[in-house]
Amino acid sequence: MDMEELIDHMANDTLVGWQPGEGREAVPGTQKQFGALFKAWAESGAHCPSA
Repeated sequence: MDMEELIDHMANDTLVGWQPGEGREAVPGTQKQFGALFKAWAESGAHCPSA
């Protein structure tokens, strides 16, 4: 999966987890908001600091 596919997956795929199931709470925000944040992160270099 390349970065463009990953961006699309995070923004649009129901598998990402916005329907957490019985007994669980959804994360704050929407999948659309998360997709926009993920895209901004990817377009700014997708930096992941080391632990």
